[in-house]
Amino acid sequence: HELIALAGRDPDLAHAIEAVAERFEALQRALITQWQQTIDATPDSELIDAQAFTVSRFVAGVMNDFVRNSDTTHSVEHLDSTIQAILQGVRGSYRPKTPSRRGR
Repeated sequence: HELIALAGRDPDLAHAIEAVAERFEALQRALITQWQQTIDATPDSELIDAQAFTVSRFVAGVMNDFVRNSDTTHSVEHLDSTIQAILQGVRGSYRPKTPSRRGR
């Protein structure tokens, strides 16, 4: 959190943090897309966006626990199981956006 706060005053640091975040988000999307393709050959990109957003918030919490040396970070198997449950939960509650009728 300290580095992110400092990035507001340091453009080079901000750029480096943004580059790492973009790579991490791309990796998450690729993994989620791969998982979705085991269920649906052509997964909905908006669903993947929703799943990536939710998983990224969970991962941020896990990373925060790790940095604080918290005992709440569990085994790899438990984390994988939790992420799978998150993906399934988002998929189960996901509703595709319907086109707006304002233009009529």
